[in-house]
Amino acid sequence: MFGDAGPYYGGMTAFRTVFVILAAGLILAGCAGTPVPPEVGLRSDGSIPVAAAPPDSPNCVTSYVDPAVDEVHGAIPLDRGSLGPDEARAEIRRILVSLDRIEILADVPGYLHAVQYSALWKFPDDVEFWFPADEPVVHFRSAARLGHSDMGVNRKRMEAVRAEFQSSPQK
Repeated sequence: MFGDAGPYYGGMTAFRTVFVILAAGLILAGCAGTPVPPEVGLRSDGSIPVAAAPPDSPNCVTSYVDPAVDEVHGAIPLDRGSLGPDEARAEIRRILVSLDRIEILADVPGYLHAVQYSALWKFPDDVEFWFPADEPVVHFRSAARLGHSDMGVNRKRMEAVRAEFQSSPQK
């Protein structure tokens, strides 16, 4: 009747399936609920944070690191062109809200912080922008909250934002 598999084969398969589904659900719930790291985001007093140094892992890109010194993490800041800091912030916000699975966490003069979640596993990436009044640039940092490698996702995101920002009719 059950062949060589024995009488409990069907039950064990169902148990394994349920176990895998529950484990995947717990992993996904854990990823979505990962708190903002303390070095990221507005401070409790409302002040703008200093850009956090990149981690040892390759899942971060930042314009606060010279790409000639650190080609894994470093990037060139965005050129603001003729836009003032507030105009540049409004344009970056427009670009970000057009992206999928993005949530703006802070948008204040001089600073913008968003989180974007990956499509399948809902891994959160923090995306921060600084708009210095004394420089014609936009600095940024995009980093995964979890894991070691992001397969280049943060750099690709920032290059897409750069391309959209540079081609903006507002500039």
